[in-house]
Amino acid sequence: MLYIQAQIIVGVKSLEYREARVKDLESLMGLCVMFHGESRWVDYELCLKKLGSFIVSFIEGSDRVVFVAERDGVLVGCIFGELTSMFWSNDLSVYDRMWYVEPDNRGTLVGVRLLKSLIDWSRARGAKEFFVGHSSGIARGRSDLLLRRLGLDSVATLYGRIL
Repeated sequence: MLYIQAQIIVGVKSLEYREARVKDLESLMGLCVMFHGESRWVDYELCLKKLGSFIVSFIEGSDRVVFVAERDGVLVGCIFGELTSMFWSNDLSVYDRMWYVEPDNRGTLVGVRLLKSLIDWSRARGAKEFFVGHSSGIARGRSDLLLRRLGLDSVATLYGRIL
């Protein structure tokens, strides 16, 4: 395992970064519900059955992964990643599907360590490129600044309109 799997002690609270397991499903659903509530999609229907299937597909899939940050037995952040190829090439890329850190843990290294875990996983899978997007509307300016500081370049623009 080349990606970060670490346990960090902060005062009396410990932080662990690891791949998600099926037993994390309920906690991951809680984080996803928080994400939905903060996002620009808050007015979209939230189908818990579909969400659960999505999460399990990332935990169990060979070309998908979920990394979590756990503080004293409670998940405080997660990142979902998917290995795929472009429709015109066999070269591999990894895309994040969701990256979320609960509000009380933002401004710490939780988000950075989750992102680095996914980048390391991408390299280990032979990906040629790594992409992380930001379309949720959550902490938009802070996210952009963080990604640039971590050496990621803006390579695309996404436009949208709620109809």
